[in-house]
Amino acid sequence: DDIKSLGSNTIYLDKWDYSGGPDYPWGKYVNRPEPKYEEMELIMKKSSAVSHICFNLNTNHSVEFENDVIEGVNYYGVSEEFNVIQPFELAYGRYLNNFEFNAGSPSIVMGYENASVLFGDPEKAIGKEIKLKNRKGVIVGIIKKQGKSLLGGWEFDRCIILPYRFFKQMYEEKYANPTIMIQGKDNVNVEALRDDLKGAVRGIRKLGPLEEDDFTLNAVSDFSKAVS
Repeated sequence: DDIKSLGSNTIYLDKWDYSGGPDYPWGKYVNRPEPKYEEMELIMKKSSAVSHICFNLNTNHSVEFENDVIEGVNYYGVSEEFNVIQPFELAYGRYLNNFEFNAGSPSIVMGYENASVLFGDPEKAIGKEIKLKNRKGVIVGIIKKQGKSLLGGWEFDRCIILPYRFFKQMYEEKYANPTIMIQGKDNVNVEALRDDLKGAVRGIRKLGPLEEDDFTLNAVSDFSKAVS
């Protein structure tokens, strides 16, 4: 279930390789370029294998309400299709809408545990204004309680989800672990998706035939093999 919670038939385009291990060549990856929002738009145009795609930024910071502060909250700044690739249910309120994504509105979906700590009853969080890094945001939805993930993937209970353009008002994109999440069409297996994306991203980055990839296509199915 934990693997499924990371999105099925899904690939994460990142400068980092998620396979890890004791001989991890950190130096090889650290100087690679970060994925960019514009690349997500180009991938959608170039690839016929993609059904859904999302840009994701994340960092940790505090969240405040009146005199209460929670430290180490996961801030997920995402684009429109995040909850299609990475589905979750809401306990109260609603999800972000297209207007909020496009305008970079200060609207927030909050994890259940954070809402419990700040408001006692999570339902009371809806409509409340909270203080973020250097902005204020209004809570529009509360995620249903998820419990602990074995894989340390998405920490939905202790997160806030906000529109990518609102997130960017607080943090510089390249320092916020940018990734592009890509879900393949139903009739495309993960290897075919990876091959298609490899060609698309190499073309977008104008890599010559002798230059090696400056990105990794991390398939969720790879970590499921590693765990099982």
